[in-house]
Amino acid sequence: MPLPPTNSPVFGCAGCAKNDPRRGYNVGGIVLQVRAVNSTSLVASCALTINTFASDTLNVESGSFYASFAPLTTFAPGQFPTSTTTGIPGAEATTVTMTQKVGGTAPASNPLVYLACHFTSTRCS
Repeated sequence: MPLPPTNSPVFGCAGCAKNDPRRGYNVGGIVLQVRAVNSTSLVASCALTINTFASDTLNVESGSFYASFAPLTTFAPGQFPTSTTTGIPGAEATTVTMTQKVGGTAPASNPLVYLACHFTSTRCS
């Protein structure tokens, strides 16, 4: 899925079977970022700022992150490369961030970076 236009909100959806937001709930805001470290290396990150719920408690326990010039070959988060994660366990009103070097080889033309960000969360009433 292409990134939305600049300044468009991206939200983390928990329990959203088949990426359908009507099947789950909004965990919080997501910020995806790709930045150059030098002329041959890029680093990508996915940061989730966890919402605060009036009647429930929400925690983020783990995460998986994919960042590469190659499209994903699997959507199974357990198969994503290891990333550096900060903020785990994440509680309401905190931010959990995953970071990793963009993998693969950049094509000469149209060097798209493919990102996939998956968090495991619990919501208790």
